[in-house]
Amino acid sequence: MIPVLQYNKMDIGLTTDYLTYLYQMGGELYADNGMRVNLDSNLALQAFEMMCNMFTMYSLPYSYDFANRFRTGEIPIAIAPYTAYNQLVVFATEIAGLWEFTTIPGMKQDDGTINNTAVSSVAGVVMLTGTDNPEGAWRFIDWYTDSEFQADYCNELVALLGEAGMNPTANIEALAELPWSSSEYKSLKAQFDALTAVPNYPGSYIIGRYTNFAFLSAYNEKASPSEALLSYINAINKEISRKREEFNLETLEIGQTLAEKRAEQALDIFNKLKGDDASKYADKISAAKAAIDAALAGDATTEQFDALIAAADELIKANADLFGEAAGYMKESATALYSYIE
Repeated sequence: MIPVLQYNKMDIGLTTDYLTYLYQMGGELYADNGMRVNLDSNLALQAFEMMCNMFTMYSLPYSYDFANRFRTGEIPIAIAPYTAYNQLVVFATEIAGLWEFTTIPGMKQDDGTINNTAVSSVAGVVMLTGTDNPEGAWRFIDWYTDSEFQADYCNELVALLGEAGMNPTANIEALAELPWSSSEYKSLKAQFDALTAVPNYPGSYIIGRYTNFAFLSAYNEKASPSEALLSYINAINKEISRKREEFNLETLEIGQTLAEKRAEQALDIFNKLKGDDASKYADKISAAKAAIDAALAGDATTEQFDALIAAADELIKANADLFGEAAGYMKESATALYSYIE
């Protein structure tokens, strides 16, 4: 619909949140249990490039005032938080009844369905460690977040403020009790059912900064989106590792994957074996090393990953006490390799 709208001097308001594209395409932001970012994967680069191209190829506005431009009809369709409803019912009464909201656009899947996944924002209620009354604090949190209180609170806001008081409660049961129209609630429920939450790992704060730098390079300087994003991967991973070290968590070397690290740990155990153990199990060790090399090869397939697990099982059968740790590393390496498949 973009060409039709632009021919009539109108625009579409799209989000610069590349995560929407990434998760609708079946990708993940992190790899290796949060030890590194997954934005250098083919799928992530494709998602980021698609997002950037929407702005560079169609000259869509990067920054705009949604309420004003929607009100005038300059941007008749946009992706915005559903809390914009509260503003529009008060700010734009002249278009009351002439607009509605629905699920965000999505990616068509192989089976013909549309993946409308949106990335949820996350907030929390916390109890400070220094509280004098942890029992009472917990009872308050439990009461405050309960569906009955949330429904009462939200409905009282609407009674006092009118439609502008619609509260974006995270409680699904309470949401159903708000005075939305049937079509509005149907859209909200459909989008709530299509939410995904991104795991929060140490160092996550740095990702948004560098991905925005990459987007602005593509938007303002006509840089290649993929090349711009790739130029920041090491900087992102370096900060993730620095923050993980602060919390005494396992880290990876820059450019290293968990599959490679676990394989190296297994090989290190094999190389330290001496004497009778090394000679008695020479065939098993040689087979395990070959399985590791094959699985980590650039053109390895799932059959090689399966073979790596099978080789680990053979080591355990031969001597679980001697090879248990190495076999565990081999299986973790295989599991990580499976996770890289797009």
